[in-house]
Amino acid sequence: FKAAKEAGFDGIEIGCPGAPVDEIKKAVEATGLVVDGSVGNTHWKTTHSHADAKVREQALKNLENSIRETKAVGGHTVLLVVGVGKDGSEQEVWDRSVENIRKALPLCAELGVAIAIENVWNQFCYEHNGPNDQGAEKFVKYVDEFNSPWVGMQFDIGNHWKYGNPGDWIRTFGPRAVKFDVKGFSRAQNKFTDIGQGDLPWADVRKALEDVGFTGWFTAEVGGGGLERLKTVRQQMAEALGVS
Repeated sequence: FKAAKEAGFDGIEIGCPGAPVDEIKKAVEATGLVVDGSVGNTHWKTTHSHADAKVREQALKNLENSIRETKAVGGHTVLLVVGVGKDGSEQEVWDRSVENIRKALPLCAELGVAIAIENVWNQFCYEHNGPNDQGAEKFVKYVDEFNSPWVGMQFDIGNHWKYGNPGDWIRTFGPRAVKFDVKGFSRAQNKFTDIGQGDLPWADVRKALEDVGFTGWFTAEVGGGGLERLKTVRQQMAEALGVS
């Protein structure tokens, strides 16, 4: 927390479930650096889309515990990978995950913590081996199926540059995008990069963010390290996003 504060960051995301809540509270109090939300650390293995109902039951418990821990340290979103394509057909992954995640929404409403769906390479709501001009319409339909103010997108700007234009996706998501993750990607080299490196069209990203009126949180999702590395990441974020 001290290093992130000194590097110029405004907040931190924690990992849940199993976060050291008391220790985090002390770090928040000591540094003044807030926890804005959390990232699920079990959702890839224990999926909401699994064919086994017992696995889905555990996934729900993990999500509910993450919501409680996030609330306890002052956060207001839990980042979630909703399912994985290997669990079945797109419709099966869709139906199972929506049914399971929906069970957590009363707790979200009670505690004031939202579920933020991340677009990841989980082979769901996009064609994993498809073209690079795909849109975000399936993600929009998926979010809208919950019909809840407690479900939105934490759009990772770098994750789907391989598959579509991030500026267009941001405009399509509109107010559904409650937070953003930031990393770089090179289509030319087909690999992730540091923020601002690669060939991601940041100018259009900035214009899209302006178009939708976004003013919330951005999280760096890149390799970390000590204070100097954190300062570098903070500077890269500022330059890419056009902020101070």
